[in-house]
Amino acid sequence: MHVHRFFVALAATALASCSSDYRPLPLAESAIARRLRSDSEPEPALSLPQAQALALARHPHLARVRAERGFADAADVRAELLPDPELSLSAFWTVPDAVLAGVAALWWELLPPGSRDARRGLAGAIRAATDAEIAAAEWAVAADARTSWIELARAERAVDLADRAEDLAEETRSFGRSMLDRGAATEPEVAVLELDVATAHRDAAAARGARSIARERLATAAGLPAGTRPRTVADADPLEPLPPIVPPGDDDDLLLARMPRLAELRARYDEAERELELAHLGALLRTSIGPEVQRDATSTYLGGGATVTIPWTDANRGAIAESEARRGAAARSFEEELYAAQTALTAARADVDAAARALEIHRREVEPAAREALASSERALELGAADLLTTLLARERALRSARASLDLRAAHAIAVARLEAAYGPEPLPTDDRRIP
Repeated sequence: MHVHRFFVALAATALASCSSDYRPLPLAESAIARRLRSDSEPEPALSLPQAQALALARHPHLARVRAERGFADAADVRAELLPDPELSLSAFWTVPDAVLAGVAALWWELLPPGSRDARRGLAGAIRAATDAEIAAAEWAVAADARTSWIELARAERAVDLADRAEDLAEETRSFGRSMLDRGAATEPEVAVLELDVATAHRDAAAARGARSIARERLATAAGLPAGTRPRTVADADPLEPLPPIVPPGDDDDLLLARMPRLAELRARYDEAERELELAHLGALLRTSIGPEVQRDATSTYLGGGATVTIPWTDANRGAIAESEARRGAAARSFEEELYAAQTALTAARADVDAAARALEIHRREVEPAAREALASSERALELGAADLLTTLLARERALRSARASLDLRAAHAIAVARLEAAYGPEPLPTDDRRIP
């Protein structure tokens, strides 16, 4: 009777395990859209650290990458699990006794030695790869926010310069008309001044359009709602040429130690290595053991047994080949990324050198010459020794020099930012890292 109750209990347990606690969770599309357009200041004034902090806190790309930590949590759970027991129930009709009998067996698969350690190693590799992927994404987002902020700072100053050019063109036109009234200028000269005013209006409109585009780009880089129009604030001139802060040491050693993307691919290789280890363990003999109960009309038989799967025909060779291919691809991915990091660093250093040389020549030779030419022409105009077009040309060259100075300073600041980002963050806790 006790055996019969045990048999019934096993059957009831098996039936109860057929229910699922799964509950569907529909994608809350409207809520996501509302969250992405959450209330925020329409025209926030952002310093560089604020823009990067917003990017790290709000960017949807980072939210998606951080959500992949769930895969690492799942790997931790899987590492501690044992195979479910297998319940076998059979009924048969005995002849010639004409009696209904039944057999119940409960089997547990025995994992090969080292399986749990291998699963824990795989779980650790998945977590390391996930953390490194998140760090790489954060570094890339912060670097993009820095570049976008510098580009907006440059666009804002270009608008200021265009406004100055407009004012100067209109002032020059007024001066030219007064000279025309006095007979000191000609109609063609005044027509050139009118053209200069129209050109200044066009350039100012183009500068404002470029500023709007730069604002949208910074808003996107910082994860701000669409339509936000940020502006930059800084205690000092953000375009002031400063030398890049680069770590000392061998470039390859620095890249291997600092670049988050390389750390991620290194962990992905370790993950593939652990998967290959598990695939080889899956090629060993698989054994299941457990008790067995048989009951008929007159007797109850208690016993036990074992089953063995012999790896002769399958031997998990498909999974082993797949894991070996994944490991090889992971090694090549690491090599590809290291090559990309090396070339990016070389290009960034060349960009900084080129930007610094051009800016230095402009400051040493062009800016003084433009200032002197403008001052000389205006003195000559006041003394009546130069015509209006000569002064206009000198003013136009001075404005062109100012625009070139702005572009060169911005190019140098962006090149410095990219060079510093090309080395990756310092291998320190996040709070101690210099944001790119």
